[in-house]
Amino acid sequence: MSYANPIWLEGRRKYWTRPDAYRFAPPGSPEAKMPGWIDPWMTRVRAKEAAEDAAAEQEEFEREVLALRHDFAKLKLEYELRCFQRKYSPDQQRSPKGNPDGGQWTSGSGGSHPANGDASQSGEGLAQDRRSMIAPGSGQEPRRDLLDLDAIAKDPRIRARIDEAWAASDPNGFGREHGFWISRNDATGELFTRPFFNPGGPATIVPGAPPSDAIASFHTHPARPEFGGYPGPSLEDEQYAARTGLPGLLQSHIGMYYFGPLLRPRRSP
Repeated sequence: MSYANPIWLEGRRKYWTRPDAYRFAPPGSPEAKMPGWIDPWMTRVRAKEAAEDAAAEQEEFEREVLALRHDFAKLKLEYELRCFQRKYSPDQQRSPKGNPDGGQWTSGSGGSHPANGDASQSGEGLAQDRRSMIAPGSGQEPRRDLLDLDAIAKDPRIRARIDEAWAASDPNGFGREHGFWISRNDATGELFTRPFFNPGGPATIVPGAPPSDAIASFHTHPARPEFGGYPGPSLEDEQYAARTGLPGLLQSHIGMYYFGPLLRPRRSP
């Protein structure tokens, strides 16, 4: 074996291991490619892989959306079936044969009544769903002004508007929130209502800025608890009441809820 000077060997090692050693390699050789260089073929492969990944993500997203639509359709069908079962009872009386409406379901009015009270109770249940319930809902927190707020809700003018808003909320269907401001005439003490900025929406409403004579707000939660509806005030309801400094009245299938700040005392005229 021929002798090589160690100093020369060390110099050659450093020469070929320096960061820009690729400049000294023969053109076209693998060593002549600078660090981080990617072959154009590999670039095309990576672009194709990225496109395939994006297509797979989109396909998974569409699959999840389709599954959600399927679940929603099932819930809608079950809900409509329950409404149908509540509206009609197998024991409900039918019109006698020979009449123009013979064989059709009858409400039992006009002197004929069902054998039991199931049909009438079902009708009463639907009617009750469309009437507001002033009684405080379960879980209502104690308040010093509970009696005062209850008196406001039972005021004939306010109660009529509550009934209208509850019926307009479609409590037997998919539900649409409605609400209004409750105001008071300081000179006479008369209670009246003013509309919200946004009268109603499928999931939420936009009350807007409260009027200067407003003493409280009212809105509905018509969605049933068994279908995911929350009967009591939500966190957003509590926060909005705190920002406006006015108490809130909320009607749901469970009853009436009172929340937010305490009712302000009546101002002197």
